[in-house]
Amino acid sequence: MKATLRGVARETLIFTVAAFLPYVAMPVIAHAQESFDPLSVSDGVRLHSGIFRPLNPDAFTLPKEQVCTIVIEDWGWSSCVDVDALIVGPSEHADNVLFEVPNRDGYIKPDEWTDEAAKEMIEHLSASLRESAKVQGERTGEDVRFIGWRVKPTLDRENGFLYYATDWTFDGHPTMNISSWVLDRRGYIPMNIVPRDSDLGVMGVRELIVTNLASYEPNVGESYSSFVAGDKVAAVGALGLLGTFFGVKYGKAAAGGIIAIALAFAKKFFIIIPLVALGALGALWGAIKRLFVRHEGSASEK
Repeated sequence: MKATLRGVARETLIFTVAAFLPYVAMPVIAHAQESFDPLSVSDGVRLHSGIFRPLNPDAFTLPKEQVCTIVIEDWGWSSCVDVDALIVGPSEHADNVLFEVPNRDGYIKPDEWTDEAAKEMIEHLSASLRESAKVQGERTGEDVRFIGWRVKPTLDRENGFLYYATDWTFDGHPTMNISSWVLDRRGYIPMNIVPRDSDLGVMGVRELIVTNLASYEPNVGESYSSFVAGDKVAAVGALGLLGTFFGVKYGKAAAGGIIAIALAFAKKFFIIIPLVALGALGALWGAIKRLFVRHEGSASEK
């Protein structure tokens, strides 16, 4: 099984690199052609906070050291210490999902959150993302730009997660990323998604998160609804969390410092990791072709 995964993944990488050959620098292409060792996730992916069982039976992951190579050398992250797991092809409409290690600062109260208050922070949040784009551009040697918000920060009280979607460009080529924080009894778990369809609207973004979140099973007694009196409560609520993450002051809570790289995924991700996990090569080429055409359009990035 592992040999089959490796073989298909290798062919996928070749197809993907060929499709993007006109768009990327040679050092990136050389790295993309390195060997990767795809791992089956038929029994689910064990995370620090629970287990993720992909809807797609052909989904796969990579060894941690190989994920680290990708996020540091190709995405421009300063470290991979916060990476928990990267899953390729987890569901029909998601190319990839990346989980970061959970934050355990305490239960996040939703009480203070209002959409109006969140909107008031948008200008400051945008400035932080533009700074992040500048930092990543310096690290990767590319022109990285934050274009705008596809979905502004939103709290889904029903399902217990905070999320947003942003548009970016990498050397003029557009991409869209979805970032979410899954709330639980002890804090939150960052879950980032690269969708197959970069034209998703507000409802489509939410549905994609909910669909993949349904594959996530928290450790026993650790769900958001498991909170009981006496549990540790975070110093800031949901709105404060949003501000702290981006280095923005909210109320009396001082920022925890700007996150140097708030960019969960980059164009490089599509070059190095297969777009659709282990499908027939015909369908695979179709997916790559669709991405190729999409990159000829307008801009977006994260």
